[in-house]
Amino acid sequence: MHNRNDSPIENKHSYLNPLIHFSVIVFFICLADAIMSYYVPLYIENKYSNAFIVGLLLSISSFFGMFFDFFIAERLGGKKYKFFIFWTVAFALLFPLSLLVMPANVPVIALAMIVWSIYYEFRDFGKYDFVHHFMDIDKHTMAWSVISTLENIAYMIGPAIAVLALDKMFSLPLYVSIIFIGVTYGIFLLFKKKYCPVAELPLRHEVKKSFGQEINILFVLLKKLWLLVLVVFSYNLLDVVFWTSGILFAEQLRHKDALGGFFMVIYGVPALFVGFLAPFVHKKLGKKRTAFIFGVLAGLSMVMLALVNNTYLMLGCVFLAATFSGVSFILISAVYEDYVARASVVANDIVTTKQFAGNFAYVVGPVLLGFIAENFDLKFPFLITGNIMLLTSVIALIFIPRKIKMPQSELKNL
Repeated sequence: MHNRNDSPIENKHSYLNPLIHFSVIVFFICLADAIMSYYVPLYIENKYSNAFIVGLLLSISSFFGMFFDFFIAERLGGKKYKFFIFWTVAFALLFPLSLLVMPANVPVIALAMIVWSIYYEFRDFGKYDFVHHFMDIDKHTMAWSVISTLENIAYMIGPAIAVLALDKMFSLPLYVSIIFIGVTYGIFLLFKKKYCPVAELPLRHEVKKSFGQEINILFVLLKKLWLLVLVVFSYNLLDVVFWTSGILFAEQLRHKDALGGFFMVIYGVPALFVGFLAPFVHKKLGKKRTAFIFGVLAGLSMVMLALVNNTYLMLGCVFLAATFSGVSFILISAVYEDYVARASVVANDIVTTKQFAGNFAYVVGPVLLGFIAENFDLKFPFLITGNIMLLTSVIALIFIPRKIKMPQSELKNL
């Protein structure tokens, strides 16, 4: 593998310059996505008036995403961040356009969910590959802190923009999202012009693997990473409950108390500072153990959210859950980035295990939590999610070792 210490990137540019520029790209694409994430459940609920149907249709995106992750690892293993970001923008544009110009029936909504899945997966693979190209391993946590901070700020601002747009016209969030996607593409073109000529490093060979090889590689990786993958699943489930049942609960709460309109905004507020916390809090215990401890605290906050009735207390619990889970997400992403840096042709396969866990959470979560919300109470999904996160974090603390050694020789043989 090329020695990145000799990279012209380090000589011509501070590593912060491309990192901040790329993070701005991520910010605007996530801002468009945040608006759509708030709007789409309401769009579906407006058509069908059923939380379970909302969850069922939303889950199509992640169900397709699980198979698309496999396709990326099998066929696009050598593609770089430029490829992933370009197609992220292309499919992100198709998403709101499909809801604007196509009839609002189940096949069209299902197709839109598939388009949503494609650009979401491309975006996340692009982030991992960018960090791999531009950042040394000792800067992975810092890199993911910067990227995650701007990404989370976008998801904090997005719902507020969506609410303001909804008050003007129900379809206005779609137009606003399209504008931000256009801004994203413009910034991406500037990034390519400024940094790509010095970023063409021979970091990986482009390898297309057979279906059988891909299955065997993922099986070998999961033998080592299965418990960490389970943790990723539970942590993503927290995000699922806020962006599905949470949006419906926020609307319900807003009609009872004006403060309820800040429910999703409060969920995004910790984005302003968790990126600064993450590089420092893990110094003594390491990234994994710190992530699991913060996962325990996030799970407890979710349980408390489900049990209290005062709006102020609920918003306080949302703030704590978002803070603790935000740090956990950053540290887990940095852990995976470390594995990617030590991999060769299986780097995207490692990312696939994480993406698969997240997609599985978004497949199971909207359906299960939507069913629970429809038949019990909109707060009950928070209780279920909190307990799952609490349990998996405790198990991970007990059983996951400080160092997980990748089965290099077995992977090399494959």
